[in-house]
Amino acid sequence: MRDAGRTILALLLAVVLMGCGEKHNALSHELTSFVKSKQVQAKALASAQGAKWPASADKLFGAILADKHSAATNLFAQLEREHSNSPVVPAGIQWVKDRLEKIGWYTPSPNAFQTEAWQPLIEAYWAYQNNRTWQRPHLEMAVHEIVNVIPSNSVYFGGTDPGRFAITAAMQSHQDGRPFFVLTQNALADGTYLAYLSSMFSNSIYVPTTTDSQKAFETYLVEAQKRAAAGTLKKAESVAVGGGSVSVSGIGAVMEINALIARVIFDRNPQREFYLEQSWALTWTYPHLVPHGPIFKINREPLDRLTDSMLQDDRAYWSNQCVRLIGNSLAQTASIQSVCDFVEKTYGNPIASEKIQHYLQDKPAQEFFSKLRHSVADVYLWRCSEATETDEKQRMLDECLLAFGQAFALGPGNAQLVGDYIGMLAQIHRFDDAERIARVAGRVNPANASLLQWIAEQRNKARSP
Repeated sequence: MRDAGRTILALLLAVVLMGCGEKHNALSHELTSFVKSKQVQAKALASAQGAKWPASADKLFGAILADKHSAATNLFAQLEREHSNSPVVPAGIQWVKDRLEKIGWYTPSPNAFQTEAWQPLIEAYWAYQNNRTWQRPHLEMAVHEIVNVIPSNSVYFGGTDPGRFAITAAMQSHQDGRPFFVLTQNALADGTYLAYLSSMFSNSIYVPTTTDSQKAFETYLVEAQKRAAAGTLKKAESVAVGGGSVSVSGIGAVMEINALIARVIFDRNPQREFYLEQSWALTWTYPHLVPHGPIFKINREPLDRLTDSMLQDDRAYWSNQCVRLIGNSLAQTASIQSVCDFVEKTYGNPIASEKIQHYLQDKPAQEFFSKLRHSVADVYLWRCSEATETDEKQRMLDECLLAFGQAFALGPGNAQLVGDYIGMLAQIHRFDDAERIARVAGRVNPANASLLQWIAEQRNKARSP
């Protein structure tokens, strides 16, 4: 009887383990090769800086290559803390070190995680995380859609995690810029990142120097102080003056500096074509941006307007993507009510078609594809705001509404998208439509429920004389 009980217990345990065993993408040969190449690169960069390569870093690479997800996640969290926080040295010991260093009896060894060696490590880790968190067909689709529209020898700025790291991992050789050069606009204000880019690309493209970086910071500071004095600081941007010095903080400030450095790269490489996957808005790019498949081409000269052909190509591309992913093109004739009806029916339907069901279960894919379409809506909204002719304003507003509707259908749980969509509708006093979006979004993601109060406040302001 005891043996029978043990047998039943073993069978139950096996069933539980099988049920708990999360299905995930095995490491492909290409991803394995990429991770190994980044390990070699990171070690070489650390050695060039005279930094000791930590054993913990090799453990991380080993965990990734062995596909031990929990171990890799925990190790990376540990290393990230080391990267963010320099070890505290007692004042007495630091005093001794400083004096020994002055007389040449002590040479400090740099922390490898404080050098450019950190960059290939995070590229390997986040490429692996993308592989683990996405359903493979959608990840492969995302990578293919971007890589397929960028010509060889171009420069590509990747903004989101998959838009940067998954594309980096897909290169024939990231270090050689083949088939194109992959950078991220989000890290250009980091001196170690610029040093990393220089170690790979300086023989092929112009990479900003520390002088360029310092000039960008000074330019930003002057402009930020003017905005602070006028009370017009941008979102997530702060400037503090005290003790004879000025400090800036906030992601808005960092991205403004990143934007200035990205402009240096664009201007100093006039023979290259440039492409952008937008994360945080780079204001100077807006007059230059042309929708190009899932991303943007940064046109060499500013464009007074987007041609009908450009808009038709964009509509055709995204209508096709919507059909592939959610089974509905949500054409320009679709009302906001019909978009909301579609979202409620589709995302609340447990018996949706198998193809659509896979997408409905892939939250990272929803976040990514909705973000891409949201970025296009943002550019159309900017052009609508900048247009001086009524017909052009309406033309851009129509494209903006279509892009927002499709983005919402692709990812109704995307809080940033929902907030911007509702903000745009409130701006043009379509409060009923804004409320419809907020209600549906609140059912998909309860965090969005508070938006209804904001809409009511905006409606009351609009009614005030």
